[in-house]
Amino acid sequence: MGTSSLGSIIDSIETPQHQNVMGDIEMQYPRLKCQVSLYSDAIILSQKEYSYRLPCQPQNISRLQKLLSSLNGTHHLQQLKQQFSPENPEKINQFIQQLATRGLIEEGKSHIPDLRQYSILKWEELFGDRLIQKLQQQPLHYSAATPPTHFYYGFALEYYHLISRSLCFYTPLLHFQSSTKIRDYLNQFYCQIHPQNQYLLQGFLELGNTQEDIENLMPLPETMALCNAFIYWAYSDPLFCISLLAIWEVQLIQTWKNYLSQFNPTSVNDSFLTAIQQFIQLKSQAQPEQLRHLIISELSHEDHSVLEGFQRQIHLFIELTQNFHTAIENYYSGNPYSARQ
Repeated sequence: MGTSSLGSIIDSIETPQHQNVMGDIEMQYPRLKCQVSLYSDAIILSQKEYSYRLPCQPQNISRLQKLLSSLNGTHHLQQLKQQFSPENPEKINQFIQQLATRGLIEEGKSHIPDLRQYSILKWEELFGDRLIQKLQQQPLHYSAATPPTHFYYGFALEYYHLISRSLCFYTPLLHFQSSTKIRDYLNQFYCQIHPQNQYLLQGFLELGNTQEDIENLMPLPETMALCNAFIYWAYSDPLFCISLLAIWEVQLIQTWKNYLSQFNPTSVNDSFLTAIQQFIQLKSQAQPEQLRHLIISELSHEDHSVLEGFQRQIHLFIELTQNFHTAIENYYSGNPYSARQ
């Protein structure tokens, strides 16, 4: 469809007679602040309890939808005019004006000289070192001077329960469609970390257990709560789940190093300790930092509303991990890992 048809599309939108007409358009980078719903003969713009209907011929729906998609705060008004209505740019002004008078659009870039760089900084703040440090401030070490042997084995067992179920939440993520870069790297990363789980299992086999013995042990409720949260996010919000896993894998390396530093050689089986050391070494070689930086770079293109949604969910994630580590310390202070049958 030619660009000249856009004028007729905008002309078809009814304008109430009582509408206040604005003067010069001041917006440089217009951005929608409403939800867009597509129908066969119209597009509905919704904001809380208010909806605005844009009637349109079926053959013009896709073009109007493309224009609305471009109102994301990253395209200059002049660019929109040249792309969608070069023969009659005033039509774009009129269209933006109609949306602005209804509070459906806002300036997206007026105080942000480099939106991409700003977004990268915000993502780094949310998913960067600050979050890792906050996770590492959780009770990852035993409060007593000399942890009981039960704690060492219980800690490893609960992590085995969690990561041995990782396929449940990685499976939907390995088919992530929004970014080829993230999907390809995530698949490579998973191929690296999946075999590592066997080293944790090997540690328990060295204690005289069979794989069936270990798999028959029940995880703590807090372990399953964290696992189920990952599964839920993997299906309902894969972008958020991938971002969490990138940070989770980075933080896990330091968690296991902290754990290893507390070992009492006289109370822990040497072969078990060797298996744990191999597990930590392989996990470090997977270089989860690269996955983290790739995701932060890719996610910098996302709308700020996505970032706000992530911030709300991160508090739940931190609470779940706190409960997970606290439960391990509380339970295995006086119970052997074999008691979880």
